[in-house]
Amino acid sequence: MRETVTEEFIVLGREVARTAKPQTMTVRELLRHFGQERRGSEVVRFINYKLRYLGLETEPRFDEVHIDGSVNIVPRQRRPPGRPAKNPVPVITLSPEEIDGRGVSSAQLSAEYNNDEDDRTRQPYLRIGLLSSANQKLYKVRGNDKLETAVTLLLMHDITHIPVMQSERAVDGIITWRSIGRSKAANKSIVKAQDCMEPAPRVVPIDAPLFDAVSDIMRDGAVLVQARDKTVCGIVTTWDIAHQFVTLSEPFLYLEQIENCLRHLLARVKLKPDELKSLVDPVDAERLAVALTLDSLTFGECLRGLGKPEIWDKLKLGIDRGLLVHRLEAIRKIRNAVMHFHPDGISQTDRDALAKTREMLQGL
Repeated sequence: MRETVTEEFIVLGREVARTAKPQTMTVRELLRHFGQERRGSEVVRFINYKLRYLGLETEPRFDEVHIDGSVNIVPRQRRPPGRPAKNPVPVITLSPEEIDGRGVSSAQLSAEYNNDEDDRTRQPYLRIGLLSSANQKLYKVRGNDKLETAVTLLLMHDITHIPVMQSERAVDGIITWRSIGRSKAANKSIVKAQDCMEPAPRVVPIDAPLFDAVSDIMRDGAVLVQARDKTVCGIVTTWDIAHQFVTLSEPFLYLEQIENCLRHLLARVKLKPDELKSLVDPVDAERLAVALTLDSLTFGECLRGLGKPEIWDKLKLGIDRGLLVHRLEAIRKIRNAVMHFHPDGISQTDRDALAKTREMLQGL
């Protein structure tokens, strides 16, 4: 992981600390200032660590809103009177040379930040506010609007739900293609939007657990999302959940196919039991006891096998072993990121690497 902070952010941070005037930016912009593209657990720790040393924090927490949502960069609040935090990390001002990553080691990051109170207050679940649709512009109509207005919005923006609202905070009901069809099937007189609206779906706070809301989405087709100021800021539908599932599951499918290809290559060598054991960490007694077949090998163990010259030579492949092993080592790191399930997903660069590696291995 690149440990860097842009000079632009350091200047901005010093100005915030000096004037106490918040600066607003999207989470994606914040990540860019720290040389990152997504919010894995180590990235969140790293950025929080750097923010502490600049005497800053974000409101709301940058790891609890959608990646394109906005946060305020503000001076870090002083801890209230009482028992001090265990092993507190002092807030100090570093020079650009010290704070660009060379002055703080990964060991310091792990040892010092692991005891920070931010880790203890972070919620151990995914929040619905991390989804894009929970933060996007909400198309809505008033009850007295013509039905044609709602139909036009449904068609124009290719959406399935239109809330009927008299204000930013009050939801009267919702219009869907189903509600329109039911009203027409019942031969009702439909002139205004309110003539064919259904009861409003559940309204959930933006920091509600995602998986708690899924059952409501499955039952009602959608939930409305309420921002911290009590305004309705988004809607999450079954389509959004399905789209999120596809986005997150695709890398898992790529990885499964890559692992299967690696096992298929090793199967050509017809490894003996002792050769299989040699691919396992010799100090890991549990793994040694269960690593009896190719199917029981982990990704790292398969990679170790292809890295052995005596195994590679038996494959008689016309490609460079060093380059392949280097690419597979990069895939292993991507795999670790994928396994830390997060709505941010992985970067397009990593997704392309998975797709191209799968395609290459399938051709061997």
